[in-house]
Amino acid sequence: MPVIDHDARVRADLHDLIREAALGDIGFNVAWGFLPAQVAGQPDPLMVPAWQIEFTCRNPLIGQPDLYCAVLLKPELVGIAEGPSRDTLRRIVADSIADLQQQEQKIRADTLASANGNRGR
Repeated sequence: MPVIDHDARVRADLHDLIREAALGDIGFNVAWGFLPAQVAGQPDPLMVPAWQIEFTCRNPLIGQPDLYCAVLLKPELVGIAEGPSRDTLRRIVADSIADLQQQEQKIRADTLASANGNRGR
């Protein structure tokens, strides 16, 4: 019986998809664990398995922490053990890169506004 490493597959897919979509350096981390969630028919939250993918990129301000976004994949959206499909990962990568780019654009705009004396106006 072959051994299937779902985590390795998800990581390999993310690596390929980020390389195809990103113009700069994008980091990622994949975590799998349990989180509390309200389950229909249960009065109290139950611990359910979930995947989380975190994305990072360099902050345009030197010496500042990386920009960051995280996506929590609920088990009803992806398989519990096998993880998200490549199509799901493709959407997540596109949305996350867009999120990081928006963060970067805001920092650049705020920095420019501050340099021009328009901060807070």
